[in-house]
Amino acid sequence: MESPEKQTSRVKIVDAAGSTFNGALIGALIGAVLGLTLGAIAAALAQVIIGALAVALGAALAGALIGALIGALAGVLAWLER
Repeated sequence: MESPEKQTSRVKIVDAAGSTFNGALIGALIGAVLGLTLGAIAAALAQVIIGALAVALGAALAGALIGALIGALAGVLAWLER
């Protein structure tokens, strides 16, 4: 049988990993929403200016993906700094 100290340290590691994941997930969601919003604005401008729907959709999706990645990174970095 393992000692209670080892079991406690394992619980702390799992809790820390969960906290990191939650922070990264929240950051990714916020980043994706902001990125999609800015991408949609860029998409609307691209549609009006050059009339290319493919470019407009690409801008919206790229904004969401980049925003999600930056948000996830920010969530992990915020957790590491605390």
